[in-house]
Amino acid sequence: MSREEVWHQLEQMVLEVKELLRAGGDKQAEGERLMDVLFHRLGPHVARWVSWKVPPYLREDAIQEALQALYLGLDTYDPAKGTLESWAFTVTIHAAYRLLKHEYRKNRGEILVPNGDPHQEEEADWLEQVADPDEPLDMNTDLRLRLQAIFSIASQVLNVDELQTWQAWVQDIPYEEIATLLNIRVDLARQLVRRARQKVAAGVMLNTTILDRAQIEFALKRCMASDDPLTPEELAIFRQCVLNSPERMPPPYRQIERFREACVKVLRYITNP
Repeated sequence: MSREEVWHQLEQMVLEVKELLRAGGDKQAEGERLMDVLFHRLGPHVARWVSWKVPPYLREDAIQEALQALYLGLDTYDPAKGTLESWAFTVTIHAAYRLLKHEYRKNRGEILVPNGDPHQEEEADWLEQVADPDEPLDMNTDLRLRLQAIFSIASQVLNVDELQTWQAWVQDIPYEEIATLLNIRVDLARQLVRRARQKVAAGVMLNTTILDRAQIEFALKRCMASDDPLTPEELAIFRQCVLNSPERMPPPYRQIERFREACVKVLRYITNP
């Protein structure tokens, strides 16, 4: 059975489980039995993903954390927003990172310090927060909504492989491991990440609800003063589509690649409010 067939079968099981559990009554027990089968089949995939980032002595804990996160979040999975594989991969990697972060802070004596600051961790990169389903509860509502909008854009403009590579990239997973996930060459993984970054960056810049004009102009100013500024051609098409048009019109077809690359460069200099 191919990888696509395996995950299609698992996705159908998820939908059936959700339908049975919603029905309740006699269907409840049937749904719970099918849930056990589902997670038995998900287990090896979760174990493989966890093994990439977690040292051996923590892997069993990480697997259990990931399976619990998948179980608790199963009702939120929406096939219209992406494949089950990409969703399960993202949830698993986040569970593993949370465990590693906790272990790191514990070893540094930062856990359970009576007078310590619970929000003392280093702030994540702006795009690293995009794929995080567990943003801190104190994140302001505006930023939370913008991050959700960015993830929604990624789900709409990227194909399955691009979405997976993008999610892995924002989690700082090496290209070698991304290639392993997709069973492709490393150079192809790099190309997929590059194309995904370009598409998402363009989608973000063209969405008027995510970044306002002042933020974009400030980021553009910083970009143009950097070692990698926009070329005159990139600057012209970026201004035409993003800054000179109130509704931010997409570029002509022949200018798409140039516009996307310009958006990637400018997006690096966007800062949190």
